[in-house]
Amino acid sequence: MGGIGVCVAMLPFSAFATGSVKLAWNPSISTNVVGYRIYYGVTSGVYNTTISVTGSTNVTVINLIGGTTYYFAATAVDALGDESQFSNETTYSVPANSPPTPPVNTPPTLNPLSNVTINENAGSQTVNLGGVSSGATNEVQTLTVTAVSGNPSLIPNPTVNYTSPNATGTLNYTPVSGNYGTAIITVTVNDHGASNNIVSQSFTVTVNAANGTPTLDLLNNLVVVQNSGKQTVNLTGISSGLSNKTQTVTVKATSSNAQLIPTPTISYTLLNSYGSLSFTPAASSVGTSIISVTVNNGQKSNNIITRLFTITVVLPGSTAPQITSQPTNLVAMAGQNVSFSVKATGTGPLLYQWQFNSKILPSATNAVLQLNGVTTNQAGLYNVTVLNTVGTTNTAAVLTISPTVAATLVTVAPPSKGQFALNVNGVTGYNYVVQISTNMVNWASVLTNTAPFTFVDPNAGQYKQRFYRSFYLP
Repeated sequence: MGGIGVCVAMLPFSAFATGSVKLAWNPSISTNVVGYRIYYGVTSGVYNTTISVTGSTNVTVINLIGGTTYYFAATAVDALGDESQFSNETTYSVPANSPPTPPVNTPPTLNPLSNVTINENAGSQTVNLGGVSSGATNEVQTLTVTAVSGNPSLIPNPTVNYTSPNATGTLNYTPVSGNYGTAIITVTVNDHGASNNIVSQSFTVTVNAANGTPTLDLLNNLVVVQNSGKQTVNLTGISSGLSNKTQTVTVKATSSNAQLIPTPTISYTLLNSYGSLSFTPAASSVGTSIISVTVNNGQKSNNIITRLFTITVVLPGSTAPQITSQPTNLVAMAGQNVSFSVKATGTGPLLYQWQFNSKILPSATNAVLQLNGVTTNQAGLYNVTVLNTVGTTNTAAVLTISPTVAATLVTVAPPSKGQFALNVNGVTGYNYVVQISTNMVNWASVLTNTAPFTFVDPNAGQYKQRFYRSFYLP
């Protein structure tokens, strides 16, 4: 075979009294050789057992039978798996009554595991395990996979999900909430052999400290009478955002209308959860200003929280809006025109803003909301907010839309023998007529009512057959 040199001078290197022999050979002169194969048997030139060897020019052959002569030869193997010719043959006679070498347990296997970096409070994590085996190709061993944490206060001992003899499994762990640091996780595979029965792989979990967003309670809008002097607003719920870290926070405030409300003054002592904000409206002025209060814990991210509230300065005697007439719930059929209306009192001008299912309707800014040709998609909650310079108020009504005006008839138990009864269901609040017939050709109207209602025919028992129908009456 081209390119591979033939092994030479193969001979027993040393022998043991336990039925084994160590063989050695000269390396191949070829640079393409990646390993060797040792062939042996009990008849010269007949080799029924093979051993592969890489990275060495010697091997120990075990489990030889005492009183038996063995014949050995070797080949060189290249990267493509091609072999050279056999080397010279050498022999070894095992001493009589020599016991066979006890089998050596092959260590189990487990693929290396990569280090992991996660953020604080990251929740449950899963690591895939691969390359799990007993290491032996000719025997079945029950494998056990376990995992321990070198820092249980950060990462408690993980849970291993593995079924022998699978080659894969998973490992689950959950960092302790609010903690950060590093932990070394060691995963062990045990094939329960007498020796060489354990393999372990370790990886490091790094939990980065998360910077919690600082906190500040919501602030209510404020109405102040003109020339009322200095005002104070309490600030509560101030914190850095993390209970296990001490972070210095700063509290600041700005005004969107400094001519009306100059920049407020903050009174706050470090590490307190409360403080106050003070301001004095400009003399003889009215209007509004949006105040922004910011808490900053000084970190690189998630470091700021801002709360907004509106200060309204009004003339003496101004009153907030009050609703005097509520919009009513409506039931409509698809395609109809409907409208909601509201009435309110208070210092003018009064402003109106309608919403549908909590979404602002930009053009709906009047006391009356007109909806033309409604569809079923417009069914829902309609909310209206009425506001002026003093305050706001709101109310809501529901629009129910029926896709059809057709009536549904359901028979029910009649109140007396010889009678017939049915429930008429349609669009709630709309008129429906009930008609009867004995031949389904000539029909007579016997009742008109608003749905839903129950119709009772007291004369049904006088007829061999009688038919009933109901429909919407515009």
